[in-house]
Amino acid sequence: MRLIKRIRDLIDGSLNDLLDGLEDPETMINQLIRDMEATIRDTRQHTLAALTQRNVVQHRLDKARRDVDRWQENAELAVDKQRDDLARRALLKKREAVAAVTSVEAQLAEAEAAIAELRQQLHLLEEKVQEARRRRDTILSRKRRVQTGGNDIIRGFERFAHYEDAIRRDIAAGAGDLELHEPDLEAEFEAIKRDRDLDAELKALKAKREEDEA
Repeated sequence: MRLIKRIRDLIDGSLNDLLDGLEDPETMINQLIRDMEATIRDTRQHTLAALTQRNVVQHRLDKARRDVDRWQENAELAVDKQRDDLARRALLKKREAVAAVTSVEAQLAEAEAAIAELRQQLHLLEEKVQEARRRRDTILSRKRRVQTGGNDIIRGFERFAHYEDAIRRDIAAGAGDLELHEPDLEAEFEAIKRDRDLDAELKALKAKREEDEA
């Protein structure tokens, strides 16, 4: 994610600047604060975009669930009309809708996790800006007292180090697994099993409808 890389570069670059130019810590920490504030604005925009995408996925999930109910009703209607051919097709469509529900539910879970991560990151960034502002006041105070206060500046920013670990974990997240196509022979057996299962499901549905009418 480019935003995460920007944050990591921002932290690493600022620390290097502090090490290379301790004669002007005020300018450096002011720049660090400006960079972090800009990153916070970008993070908020990414969070809003993620929320919008989550809503789109939720809409797709709601539709898929309605499709499951609709095809179940169609299958029952076909059985009532003694249209086994239509009932089988409706049951097959229902299975496709169930599979879609499972897939979209996984997508929704990923979207929710991404939103939670962005919110956590935003909260951490906002805390870091406040900390940086407090450190700026401390730096200015020490600068007035001691010209050799560079080591104190570095120690003040060492508390930022644990944030880099969180960033690295975020960068490492999100790798997906490749799905391989099954051989044609496997597909043929799957089709046989599917037809067998459909026959059983159709038989059970017809028995249920006959029992309801009795």
